Amino acid sequence: MRTYFTPGHTPTAMSEEFDAHAPFSYDPVTVADKTVVVVGGTSGIGRGIALACAEEGANVVPTSRTAERRLVLSQLPEVPTHETLEIARAHLDDEELKDEAAMAMVGVAEGLASSDRDAAVKAVKTVLDKSENDAVKDRAREALDEIQKYAGYIQDWLLAGPYTEEGKGDAELFDTVFPPEKDGAGVDWKKVHLSGAEHIVVDLDERLGGKDRVAYLHAEVWSEAERKARLELGSDDGVKAWLNSSVVHENNTNRGISPGQDETEVTLEKGWNTLLLKITQGGGNWAASARFRAVGGGKLEGLRIRPGK
Repeated sequence: MRTYFTPGHTPTAMSEEFDAHAPFSYDPVTVADKTVVVVGGTSGIGRGIALACAEEGANVVPTSRTAERRLVLSQLPEVPTHETLEIARAHLDDEELKDEAAMAMVGVAEGLASSDRDAAVKAVKTVLDKSENDAVKDRAREALDEIQKYAGYIQDWLLAGPYTEEGKGDAELFDTVFPPEKDGAGVDWKKVHLSGAEHIVVDLDERLGGKDRVAYLHAEVWSEAERKARLELGSDDGVKAWLNSSVVHENNTNRGISPGQDETEVTLEKGWNTLLLKITQGGGNWAASARFRAVGGGKLEGLRIRPGK
């Protein structure tokens, strides 16, 4: 085998038989002195391809289907969804892949935690129950502690702003109506995912900066049933909150942030609920946080959270 061919071009070397029946034209590609990865190259047709490449002077790296699946599992945490969680779960009983599957499941759960913490906790507990690898179990325990620590906090938002009005300071801007408070048409919303040093607090000063202005944060919260809940808010400076288009809290103040410094009882409808926050800024630091808890202060089960639409 002297040449390989790629579709779309006229060949310079080709057998008469191949030329007569080829529906496409081809360019020759040599593999000499190149590194060629042959997936499935440890057996069957793949092994034949690997040997042929080696004969032509290629540096061949044959991989088994198991190696291919390991690679796929290692990439799953980059796409943390319920679907990738199930892909990892499906390999937990595979003797060759169970450790990689368990680590992938933990990684996906960490990424999924901000939107569906209950599913993330369940997944990590499954790993703890099934895995016999101490390193995997240690990793799972560490992830579980981190996931449970931020239960109820909103970590995925849409952010709009800053909004200003000539001659008005933060106290006056608190009651000034800007587009996000109306129908939202033409608002430039940007996604915010809290991680690392932020985790639960949106640093608006870092993201927007300035003084005498306001910003808006929008999220949606899914509840498994209609029920009372406690909305805990932190803000620097003032905060106004709407739940399902109704104002549920107002505090026109100038202060530093402490998560949970304001509390208000709200009613979550069954299904998706919309939360909108308006955060004012006089000067200095500028930040916000929000968390849903049970009325008594405990964990509110069955919540899912996503950025607003």
